Amino acid sequence: MTRPEARFHIRPATVADLDACIALRTASIADYRAPLGLDYAGADPSAGPAVLGHILDTDPDGVVVAEDPDDGSIKGYVAATRRDGRWFLGSLYVRASAQGDGLGKLLLERVMPVDRAVARTTFTDVLQPVSNAMYAGSGIAPRCPLFRVRGVVGGDGPEGSGRPEAVGCEGSRPPQAVLDAIGTVDLVVKGYRNDGDHTFLFGQAASLVILRSSDGSSVGYGYRHSDGRLGPIAVLDPDDLPAAVASLAGPEPDCVVSLWTSGSSGALLAWALDRRLRLVGYPALACWDRPTIDLGRYVPWSLTLP
Repeated sequence: MTRPEARFHIRPATVADLDACIALRTASIADYRAPLGLDYAGADPSAGPAVLGHILDTDPDGVVVAEDPDDGSIKGYVAATRRDGRWFLGSLYVRASAQGDGLGKLLLERVMPVDRAVARTTFTDVLQPVSNAMYAGSGIAPRCPLFRVRGVVGGDGPEGSGRPEAVGCEGSRPPQAVLDAIGTVDLVVKGYRNDGDHTFLFGQAASLVILRSSDGSSVGYGYRHSDGRLGPIAVLDPDDLPAAVASLAGPEPDCVVSLWTSGSSGALLAWALDRRLRLVGYPALACWDRPTIDLGRYVPWSLTLP
């Protein structure tokens, strides 16, 4: 069997590759869902070209493609980010015709940090046992389930420890005071702050809510997107997650929202189901070699860019 490094040109991705990578992702997901009788439309803005382009901007060495030298087509790609000693694998897909000879492992090894002091994390799904075994073999083992819930929250939400302050997202860059408020929470919940990711998210979101305590300090934040997706959401007190979701959803009786919630956030999941939101799709898995993001206090927006 010819080794994948001999069959393909492994190189850093460029902006010109983004559409081909997203098309490959859509086809790959459709391929492994089809035998289970599951369709896939591929319309996921949280993993689209804008997100992959942002990762390419911030981590150009973390986005790598496998190109067929004969026709120039992309047979696989990987995208990963590194934030203050924390590495996150956002996506790794290989076209079905190129699977089975180690290309996925080669791409993973190309971007994974060799420094074991760097914490490594990924979000994947339960329908990919081969990939999940490959990640676990590298120490990035499944630790916590993530569930997608969808429905109408409506009405008054529970009381939280913070007062919601709505922020419009019309501008291309959030005010520094907003970034500081978010960063204060992220330092506790995620262990680092990253203004670059939030500047990107601010431009993607429809609205942002900062939760402030009685003394004006920030105790949480959350984004709402135009398609009803919520996240990321982070709170200092895990009991505040339902209140944060309610403040983002608003009181409208017919406003459908969706969000990821984890097995570590039982209070949020129970509250959402009590509000008659429904589990949709299939679970995802949070995998890591050591804990980083506190999922008991955090709702990711995307499996590609948490």
